[in-house]
Amino acid sequence: MTVSRRKVFYLSGFDPRGANHYHGSYKKEAEKYARLQGKDIKVSGRDRSTPHNVRWQIDYEGTFTDYNFLGWDDLVRTQHWDKKPWDLFKNAAKAYIDNFKIADWRTAFKLSRAPIITLSYPLIVILGLFVLGLSIANIAFVFIPYTIIRILILLGLIWGGVKIFSFVKAPWLLRLFIINNKLARDHIPAIKERLNLFADYIENALRNNEYDEYLLIGHSNGATFIPLILKTLNERGVNLAPLKIVSLGHCIPLVSLSQKAHYYHEALETAASLPIDWLDIGAPADGTCYALIGPYKGALSDLNIVKNNLRLASPRFHTGYANDTYKKLRANKYSFHFLYLTCPDKLAGEYNYFDLTASPMSYEEFIKSRLKLL
Repeated sequence: MTVSRRKVFYLSGFDPRGANHYHGSYKKEAEKYARLQGKDIKVSGRDRSTPHNVRWQIDYEGTFTDYNFLGWDDLVRTQHWDKKPWDLFKNAAKAYIDNFKIADWRTAFKLSRAPIITLSYPLIVILGLFVLGLSIANIAFVFIPYTIIRILILLGLIWGGVKIFSFVKAPWLLRLFIINNKLARDHIPAIKERLNLFADYIENALRNNEYDEYLLIGHSNGATFIPLILKTLNERGVNLAPLKIVSLGHCIPLVSLSQKAHYYHEALETAASLPIDWLDIGAPADGTCYALIGPYKGALSDLNIVKNNLRLASPRFHTGYANDTYKKLRANKYSFHFLYLTCPDKLAGEYNYFDLTASPMSYEEFIKSRLKLL
């Protein structure tokens, strides 16, 4: 089946960058995709007429796609992006201590150790910088007798440590950890309100029935919101059969493995009971995500209640790049986490975001022809 008209709802991860950034990135990568195909693509400008739903349109090979960026980046910037070092470390310490108390660590280690190592990374960086700074300070104090110079060296070490800490994206991971701890405890009313608004947009689109295909795509922390939106839509009596779910590099267990996330477990149970299509794509080399386990494992005591047509696949990013290029991409863990949204260097690659969101290829055809399911 080819798709003539497609509606995409996209949920970004925990990112202060908004529609401007994601539209620019989409346009650039879509043009790369079309260029590799030897064809033309048209990506329109942004339409901001609807609050927190920025839209743009894609025309490619007879297929029209209405792309909806469901924005919560303003909440990230204004409420969850601690800029003062003391506030950041204080809130991070609270989140770490709370998670040690309420997280199901036994299950977490069984599911995947990579995200746990990633979330321990800021602590490792802090310890490493402290040891390095202490060593340099000791050497300086032995060989430099002047107090003023010693003070300047200490200030320089502190300044350098903060810069290095920021450069390696450790503060971003701390903020990610903080917000997921709050999500687990249902302490963010503004996000609940925003998700209800997103459910309105999706409900209206499904009821109008103007498109051949409807996709709800959540990347990273954005995928964490999918069960909550599905629960709301189900409670409203919306027919969800036309809606296809795609999670990319999800980190749902950061919330679902909390023993206090009762409301979230209810949403997962509701989502699991629905006869919907859910495609979960995660790269094992992506240390920020829980790859190839799906959204329910570890959180639901009985996986037999899952009625979804749930399919798991790796994007196999290495197939889309030269070996040297892929090694460089993999070395940059931050950028690697965003490869799900980019076009690879060669069309021989198995996964391509633009096959899914812009081409005439249907959701089912994309799965059959581009992915090797687990």
